[in-house]
Amino acid sequence: MKSLLKGLLGRLVAYVGLALGFWLLYQALLQSSLLYGIPLGLLGAAAILLGMYLLVTARHRAGDGAVLDSSVLDLDVEKEGTAGDSFTGSSQSDKLSP
Repeated sequence: MKSLLKGLLGRLVAYVGLALGFWLLYQALLQSSLLYGIPLGLLGAAAILLGMYLLVTARHRAGDGAVLDSSVLDLDVEKEGTAGDSFTGSSQSDKLSP
């Protein structure tokens, strides 16, 4: 129950931070003066980054993080017949005569 509450509260705070960040960016774009626009834009960007960090942290702490399975990725297993181009014969380099 405690981790569920932490996860929900963390996500709620993160979403509020994201909304605040995008609103600050919007306000920065509406400003005609650079004196007010640039600091608002920087605050908005910082709020968005902080909100994204909080969202990922809350998700990780709640145990909802995605678990990567090595059988799904198969990065180091080369499938036969998938490399090269059959039209130009670029996969047939071992069969070319010198």
